[in-house]
Amino acid sequence: MKKMKILGMAFLIMLTSIAAITPSVGDDSKTVRVAVNLPLTGPVAAWSGEFPNGFRLGIEETSAELGVDPKVFDMDFQDNAGKPAQSATVAQKQLISGFDVYVTGSSESAKAAVDQIDPLGVPNFIVAFDPFMAARNQTRLRIMANSKIEAPLFISYAKQRKAKSVYIIHVNSAYAVGEFREMVQPALEKDGIEITREEFAF
Repeated sequence: MKKMKILGMAFLIMLTSIAAITPSVGDDSKTVRVAVNLPLTGPVAAWSGEFPNGFRLGIEETSAELGVDPKVFDMDFQDNAGKPAQSATVAQKQLISGFDVYVTGSSESAKAAVDQIDPLGVPNFIVAFDPFMAARNQTRLRIMANSKIEAPLFISYAKQRKAKSVYIIHVNSAYAVGEFREMVQPALEKDGIEITREEFAF
């Protein structure tokens, strides 16, 4: 809990600092406008559906600790339902309203929005496991672990077991495809291990 509060304080300090140095997109507001584009309904919402409540609570608690008026934060939570096309539409609407900071996820939905957000130069906090997305633009900021962490563990385990063939079945999600198709599979095939890989929808 203490660690989470420290992270929340760091994030809040970062938001206020960003607002001080970043011109707003859309209009000249004195508030810190945070636009959030996440799956709040649909299958992925089992993971991200309560994000708005947690985010608001974090803002309130951390603002109290830092002596900041929580009303300075104007939060716009929009539901992309885990659908890339809907995420792109949400991003377009939020661009019209304007924002200082952007938050987007999950992997597929973030990929559908980032190209619209990148040219603005505003911080875009990526809520996704995708191993490569955040590195492709300096304004994309990762706020959670990515699948680069576990891929080497799968590779190491297969080698330790002296595997001759490996069957990989994974969810058809951008982070998993990137992890297994672009990291695990090439590494194992390089060592002569036969790979069969299957994706499934969720």
